[in-house]
Amino acid sequence: RVSVPRRSLVFLVWAPLLVIALTIIYQRRIGDYAGYLVVGDLGLSGRDIYRDAPPGINTWPPLFGLACIPLAWLSHLSIIGARIGWMFFGWGALLVSLACSIRLVHGRRLVLAGFSRGVGIDVTTSAALLPLLLSIRWILANFEHLQVNIAILALTLLGLVYHRERHDRPAGLLIGLAAALKL
Repeated sequence: RVSVPRRSLVFLVWAPLLVIALTIIYQRRIGDYAGYLVVGDLGLSGRDIYRDAPPGINTWPPLFGLACIPLAWLSHLSIIGARIGWMFFGWGALLVSLACSIRLVHGRRLVLAGFSRGVGIDVTTSAALLPLLLSIRWILANFEHLQVNIAILALTLLGLVYHRERHDRPAGLLIGLAAALKL
């Protein structure tokens, strides 16, 4: 029988509750996401995403403009569902970013004590939580404004993990994709 540490159980209860609470709070905000939908709608209608966008709306590179099209399409099905989906995508990207950071700094994988076999850094330890706490203002601002920055961070860090493991082609593709979405 496997013994599950109490802090792992507490984490399993509180982390999803926090994610759900913040998602409910932030999903109603307009943020950058509104601009993503304007650009996506322009793309869906075959219009020019730069010339036909209201002034100051589309400052993103062309590849990100293409990425806005599925968001706009989903928002036509359900605006709230699309926003919540976007936020859960951001939470997933945050988890990937944390796991990649642990891999890059400590050379081990992120685990939850009592649920994973092997050696790793437990997500409930200071080694895992300290990076989150040090960047909490930036993380919350990303969710508050419904931005794409955490996804770009996740792509970049995942590319660096692949690079460290000598998988240069996927490393270059991931880092290049991250750059193309932002620059």
